[in-house]
Amino acid sequence: MSIRLDRALGPWLAGLCLFAAVIGFLAGANPKLAIAAAIGAGFVLLVSVDLAAGLAVFGFFSFLEVLELGSVISVGKLGGGLLALGWLAALATRHESRRHFIAAHPWATAALGLFLGWSLLSTAWSAESAASLAQTGRYALNAILFLIVFTAIRTKRQVMMVTAAFVAGALTATLYGLSHPSATVDAGRLTTSAGLDPNELASVLVAGIVLSGALAANLRRSPGLRLAAMSAATFCLVGLFLTVSRGGIVALGVTLIAAIPLSGRWRLPVVVITALIAATTLLYFGALASPQAKERITSVTQGEARLENGRTTIWTVGWRMAMANPIAGVGAGNFQHASKEYLLQPGVLTRTDQILLAPKVAHNTYLGILSELGLVGITLFLAIVGFSLRCSLRAARRFSARRDLGGEALARGFAIALVGMLAADFFISQELSKELWLLLGFGPALLSVSGNSELERPRGAQEPGDRTLAAYSSS
Repeated sequence: MSIRLDRALGPWLAGLCLFAAVIGFLAGANPKLAIAAAIGAGFVLLVSVDLAAGLAVFGFFSFLEVLELGSVISVGKLGGGLLALGWLAALATRHESRRHFIAAHPWATAALGLFLGWSLLSTAWSAESAASLAQTGRYALNAILFLIVFTAIRTKRQVMMVTAAFVAGALTATLYGLSHPSATVDAGRLTTSAGLDPNELASVLVAGIVLSGALAANLRRSPGLRLAAMSAATFCLVGLFLTVSRGGIVALGVTLIAAIPLSGRWRLPVVVITALIAATTLLYFGALASPQAKERITSVTQGEARLENGRTTIWTVGWRMAMANPIAGVGAGNFQHASKEYLLQPGVLTRTDQILLAPKVAHNTYLGILSELGLVGITLFLAIVGFSLRCSLRAARRFSARRDLGGEALARGFAIALVGMLAADFFISQELSKELWLLLGFGPALLSVSGNSELERPRGAQEPGDRTLAAYSSS
């Protein structure tokens, strides 16, 4: 038996020795690559053992793309590729991981497949086919992330683990911006330099506020952790203020308004929290913020007028592009390449430098997809968004029927967080954001968890803590 075991371990030990030798060689030639390879190997091992834990780690590090590995590969891209490989390995080797999204949600699968297919087909009429192929590849990676979430998340505990990682990532990105003075732009606006700019950071902080509250609702029996979650929500709100992002403030307002009808049994507490956050926002920008921050939020200075005129110019050109190609668009990833062709038309454009000298993206997720993929593309994208929201709300109703108040709070929290991020995306181009597609993937995953939980327990049985939660709700 021992001889047979030694023979089985032989190839693994040889591979381990070879890997150690390669790491040693890289450490001498390029220490940064050696560290990345070692971390990557550990991440692959983690994903192979626990896909949900790997997803949580990826969700955390997706906020830290300030760590560049050369000019092309970033932590987010490398982690995404390794996560996808681990997901494929899990599907191939573990029977319990073969939860078929296609069988559970055939219409959503069709919408996702058609969206990717339409993006790929747009190479036929795009001026820059290479850009279309690259954009389609990035869409495909995000679609895989969407499916990975469904496969990895099987229990409420795993939902909480990945949610905590998302919140921790947003907080870490904020701390990075606070600790690096060189990572601030526009009169001290909080950003994370090579990673999330102030508006992008604001969008994920809006989601972080909501998800921190959802975590707190699940931690009544752990006062320390519940206090940490509530502190995270407060810190996310402070970070949002420091970004001085008008799009982020608008998204926060939309989130608070949407939370009232979507919060279900927690409607009254949410109304109180909404009033407190609104009062805090007015107090901060009215009395505590710097003069530059106040002026940016409340008025239009000469510099801000240039920025606003730039965004107006880009949106005008994007709308012209969409109206000229209403069905098919100009091709995936071709907004910047095609925008120059729509300048010489009736109408005043004040910032043509944003088109001619340094072409910009659409600065509007929906206009960007509409102009690049036409009505077909935007309809399919909105169908995916609507599907995810519907799944989250259905999951909330299932959890509510079982009196699983913690699960219901998570499901409603993800729906509200997604609404907030979608509102912020009206002012930024986030169709390729990993954070957005991570939130989208949680809709069907939560619906599956709510159904699995119902099947796993005997009829009439209660989870530990259900009676406590029910008593707290009735009081």
